[in-house]
Amino acid sequence: MTGLAAQRRRGALSILMIVTSIAASVAISLAMDAVLLLLRSSTAAPVEILVGAALFNGTVILQSLVGGIIEWRRPG
Repeated sequence: MTGLAAQRRRGALSILMIVTSIAASVAISLAMDAVLLLLRSSTAAPVEILVGAALFNGTVILQSLVGGIIEWRRPG
């Protein structure tokens, strides 16, 4: 029974680590966007900045999710 309990603890820890890493990635990405919007140059149009920020955020979130899925499906 202790083997099963240890396995459940490892599974719960794995889920916690996945969720934490995805949340941290999204938070850092949004913070970088806020800095980008605050320090934008006058030559770049706001639409271009917003599109770039959306693409960057989408990429960060997708990479985090793929990493989480790989970690979740990894045997052992």
